[in-house]
Amino acid sequence: MRVLVVPDKFKSTLTARQAARAIATGWRRVRPSDALDLLPMTDGGDGFGRIMGSLMGARA
Repeated sequence: MRVLVVPDKFKSTLTARQAARAIATGWRRVRPSDALDLLPMTDGGDGFGRIMGSLMGARA
């Protein structure tokens, strides 16, 4: 199965990227043969610039 993991941040606890990785880690424990694509999401608030820059391949 191919799965798209698209979480937003968990404010004050995890960035969207960290949340995507955590979800993927748990998923892989149960279904290791599934193909996962991680796509951290943003609603335009905190972390918007970081996520959009990463998706466009920007470097600091």
